[in-house]
Amino acid sequence: KLYSVLPADGVGDFTFSRGSAATRINKDGLIETVASGVSRLNYPLIDGVVNGCPSHLLEPTRQNLVIQNSDLSSNIWQSGQVSKFANQTISPDGTLNASKVAVTLTNNTHWFQQTFAIGENDVTISAYVKNIDANFIQVTNAGNALAYANFDIQNGTVGANGSAMPNPKIEKLPNDWYRISVAVDNNGFPITYMRFYIVNSASAPFNQAFLPTSTVSLYFWGGQCELGSFETSVIP
Repeated sequence: KLYSVLPADGVGDFTFSRGSAATRINKDGLIETVASGVSRLNYPLIDGVVNGCPSHLLEPTRQNLVIQNSDLSSNIWQSGQVSKFANQTISPDGTLNASKVAVTLTNNTHWFQQTFAIGENDVTISAYVKNIDANFIQVTNAGNALAYANFDIQNGTVGANGSAMPNPKIEKLPNDWYRISVAVDNNGFPITYMRFYIVNSASAPFNQAFLPTSTVSLYFWGGQCELGSFETSVIP
């Protein structure tokens, strides 16, 4: 129950419900899980720092289609020309559970993905990433060459994108983490996978192949694919 200070007779009070645990950003800027039925006071982040008072976080019901969304060592994550390691650094939730991805020194595409079978529904893809020495990441969907978006995770900026991913976003969190997100307007293409590429520039084309000069890598946590036109708080 949420109480209104005025009027004192309780007319301004209201109740809410949530049938599962959910996440919020706490006063320290970390992602924290809140128990079922407990309201979430979510703190605003400005340039990766908590700035301002919290507000009640109210969201629609969503499901994260990604399984083992932080453990890239799981067999459910397929990959090409990269190495994947679990539990490599402190994640945005403050624990040692973020994965590391490193490219192999081959002239090829360098990617990791999960597959889905969700037809032509519009979805939003998001993930938390942190640069080690791989400065750029690309998000794509299926075989649609118009569905891609690049992100500069060293400087926290959006790069080139295709028309099927028209509004990519990047948000800074504490400790040089970024949340990248993009809604997919699939233009009749069925969504069959969520794929991440390590690329070599913010202007990289869809499905870029390149030869790395060194074994560049990044950290990854909290991958999410959900039906809907915007991202919600991360769902483990």
